[in-house]
Amino acid sequence: MTADEFVESLAALCPTDAELQSHGLDESDIQDIKSTFTCVPRRVPSEDVRATNPIFDLLNRYDCTSVQLPNFRFAERPQHTENGVLIGWSEADLVLLGNGSIACHDHAALNYIITACAQDSSRFLAALIHFAAHYRSSVWRERRGELGHECASIAGAPSSWKFYV
Repeated sequence: MTADEFVESLAALCPTDAELQSHGLDESDIQDIKSTFTCVPRRVPSEDVRATNPIFDLLNRYDCTSVQLPNFRFAERPQHTENGVLIGWSEADLVLLGNGSIACHDHAALNYIITACAQDSSRFLAALIHFAAHYRSSVWRERRGELGHECASIAGAPSSWKFYV
């Protein structure tokens, strides 16, 4: 999945105003929810525009800090660390891209990998979209493990299912 495909797919998952109003939400709440499905184009992209890595491309051209997935949020920009490139967080733990694959590292011991997340950036974005498309469904709330395994399969990292539940 490319950065542009991710942005378009996420926006397509956004509930309509009518759907949100049916839950009794006011205009402010509706706008807050809609912002969680929006990657905002940057006025001034970084110099590394259209990077070959889909996540670098995404974070260099879009502000994704308002995107809300239950256990993951994007970094403002890719940030180099000695253990890999920070692309976001799972709660307090760092999600790092290193040697092409993505893993969640313990915030208190960065050398400790809690779980794999994806085989590569493209698969990670595809798994996040699959997760976002299904996790709010009441059917999936009762079958979170199954959804986690589906996302892990898409991510190309079978052991990553815990990251997606």
